[in-house]
Amino acid sequence: MKDSDFFEINTPQIVAESVDGEVIVVDLANGYYFSLSGTAAFIWSRLAAARGSFSEIFEDLQSAYTGEDMKSGLRSFLSQLEAENLIRSAQAKAGLPPKVEKIFSDSRKPFSKPVIEKFTDMKEFLLVDPIHEVNMRGWPHRREDSRNLPPASAKDAENA
Repeated sequence: MKDSDFFEINTPQIVAESVDGEVIVVDLANGYYFSLSGTAAFIWSRLAAARGSFSEIFEDLQSAYTGEDMKSGLRSFLSQLEAENLIRSAQAKAGLPPKVEKIFSDSRKPFSKPVIEKFTDMKEFLLVDPIHEVNMRGWPHRREDSRNLPPASAKDAENA
């Protein structure tokens, strides 16, 4: 990974929401979800704001945090995000948003290695699309089950 490499969130397959300083990221393609907090949430916010080059994110980290191993921690974290298909390589975008405001050195937080927590326990629920993946009988009858199910009404029997 080079300092000039640019990354973006892998939309539309990836959706995320920030709640009380924690970012919940959901991969709609496989049903996994992820929790990011602390420096991990900060880095995700920079990706979401289209400040996605390694060097830009690193500069923002240095403005907000103090400590050692920031560069290697960032490199490792971006590699994890890429391996999970949460982000992808991209072209640099024109007109990038402003940098994080420079913070006085005594108000910067201590840097801790960004951590990604992966959860698979809700996979079956997150993969269900009750609007689009149903047959004529409606939810909870999945589309692929439609040949094996009796019609819901006489009208459905006529259309079958």
